[in-house]
Amino acid sequence: EGFARLTSPQCGLGITARTFLSGRREGSVEIFEDGRYPHGALQRASFMWRPRREEEDEEQADHTLWLWLHPSGAHAVLNQLLSVFQLKSTRQQKLPLNEAVDEETIDVDKIEPVELSKETSPAKKTKKKPEQKPLRFWTRTKAFELQPSYSNSDGTLHLVLLQREFNRFRLTGPRAQKVLLASLRPQQLEEVQDQSNYCQAALQLSSPAELLSNLVMGHLVVDPRLQRPKKRTKADGKVEQPPSAGDLLV
Repeated sequence: EGFARLTSPQCGLGITARTFLSGRREGSVEIFEDGRYPHGALQRASFMWRPRREEEDEEQADHTLWLWLHPSGAHAVLNQLLSVFQLKSTRQQKLPLNEAVDEETIDVDKIEPVELSKETSPAKKTKKKPEQKPLRFWTRTKAFELQPSYSNSDGTLHLVLLQREFNRFRLTGPRAQKVLLASLRPQQLEEVQDQSNYCQAALQLSSPAELLSNLVMGHLVVDPRLQRPKKRTKADGKVEQPPSAGDLLV
């Protein structure tokens, strides 16, 4: 419901479209100011859902959404998200004390009467100051946040700002796949062997149009800086038995 106020179905599929919820495809949406469509356009943002594990329940599991924003309009979009979802910074938090205060109980029947002397007469009796109540909460303030975070009042929604944490590259051209195939060598691990074979077979195709559009592939590779050639070379991309695109459309 929150993103429905910032986007419009007339601009294409939304963030909660079924084709994107599995995390297999990346999508993009046009973001506007709250309730101002078609005016107040901010930017076009890319997004991707975190793939769910097999043992996770769809209703009880937490859903994670990655939103890629252009730096020129990231601050404006962030302000809209904080306003729509009613998020507040977690830099300063009010937390309850762990130690409970034990209140003393007084038995009225055991109170003995005391005679008042002239010095302690009610007229000359001084008023006592009200006792200060013990503290039940304390405030925690973070001096520095590498990753600023925000949360709503009931703690069901969290937003973490990951600026200067990731690098995103875009390769275009007829030899883009050959460059990736020659540069990204898979890590030899049994746990991700099937995943590595799929990615290597996908990079050996003649064109990315043979795959699902906006396909997201996770690939665990060896650091390319450790296998840099001594001389500048060209990616030949020669494959003895090229795979079939139909085998990859699972």
